[in-house]
Amino acid sequence: MFKYILPVLALLAAPLAQSFEVKAGSWQFAHRISWQERESKKTDYVEGAEEMCVSRTAAADYAKAQATELQADGCRIEDAQENGDAAAFRAICENRLTFRMNYQKLSDSRIRVRQVVANPNGSDYVVEGEMQHQNDGAGQCSD
Repeated sequence: MFKYILPVLALLAAPLAQSFEVKAGSWQFAHRISWQERESKKTDYVEGAEEMCVSRTAAADYAKAQATELQADGCRIEDAQENGDAAAFRAICENRLTFRMNYQKLSDSRIRVRQVVANPNGSDYVVEGEMQHQNDGAGQCSD
């Protein structure tokens, strides 16, 4: 009986073992940050774009690299999930901020990102957008 359990467990674990690999190099992250005003209950937002450089090391497992950066800042990582095309985790930080990160690979050059930041005063900020690969200048990104 046990000789059948190990192969089945290996098959079930295989999707979880995949890393969230992305292209190294320059990325642009066009995003919207929204929040709800406490008194008026009106939802407000700002839009922007950010240029990012993803090193070869971070590109090998982008979600894990982001979680590692938050851990270095004193956050505890929980509920990490990856299946190759999607990744998510929650980070609970010393400053009582909680981050819920979700990544969905749309193609080799596009990633949908959703981040919910909950702070202790009760208001949440939601960052939603799409990362688009610009070029393969990974040599310019530090590891």
